[in-house]
Amino acid sequence: VSVNPVISVAANVAPSSNVLPGSTVNYTLIFSNTGTVNAPNVEVHAPVNTLSGVTINSAWTCDAAASLPSTPASICDDFVATTLPAPPPAGTLSGSFGSLPVGAKVVFKATGLVDAMLAQGASVTLTASDTTTAKVHTCDPASRTNTTNSACEADATFTVSTPVLGITHTALPTTNLPPGASTVYTIRVTNPGVFIVTDAQV
Repeated sequence: VSVNPVISVAANVAPSSNVLPGSTVNYTLIFSNTGTVNAPNVEVHAPVNTLSGVTINSAWTCDAAASLPSTPASICDDFVATTLPAPPPAGTLSGSFGSLPVGAKVVFKATGLVDAMLAQGASVTLTASDTTTAKVHTCDPASRTNTTNSACEADATFTVSTPVLGITHTALPTTNLPPGASTVYTIRVTNPGVFIVTDAQV
């Protein structure tokens, strides 16, 4: 009876809610072999060419301290970035491991710059996946977040919140004012949002 390696993919972005346009977010992607046999030729991928709303403004790095095994040599040393037929678009994570041993865990990190023009409530998703050409890996069921296919992948999504100001105004009295009478105007400015608003002009 043949046993296939089991690959798990996890993706995280922080913060994931109330993200301010123009701010930065931190991505963490984890590829693990949770099976009982070594996994050969594991290809990892996180594309940015279809990612709108955020720019990966630092190269993806393999976190040797967080990855396993870390001794006697880090699993990160085995990562080979994709260069053929052409290098992937800037900001894309794309490469492979000749072998991912049982219990191995590879942690990649990068920082993204959020588009300053994103509107309130907008969401941005980055998908990380095991793109091994010959599917000799079994996907951990927890990594099948996309129910439309059987890809071994995980999504990291953040939602945007923008500063919000509310303004109301009243005048009293509003009717039956004789000539020469006074009216009191009241303007009220409120902040119903989740951010402190500075330098507001009304």
